[in-house]
Amino acid sequence: MATVTNITEYKHKDIGEALDELNEQWRRGELTGFVFACKFKGDKHHGVGLTGDYRRDPFEVLGVMARVKFIINRIIEGRQKPK
Repeated sequence: MATVTNITEYKHKDIGEALDELNEQWRRGELTGFVFACKFKGDKHHGVGLTGDYRRDPFEVLGVMARVKFIINRIIEGRQKPK
């Protein structure tokens, strides 16, 4: 029997709003793993990390990251102007 993974896509445009919601979910015990990428002021400084269940068992992150890549490609394609 195949395992189904549900993925919730957050649509926040504001960093603080996204972090506040995730923090509340963590406090309620709903959030057990967290993967992040962040960009610091300037063009060349980025950060990435895995926490919680994702850090203990990073295999599951690969499926989630495939979905992230799909979403990012969709955003990029939407910004490209047809020739």
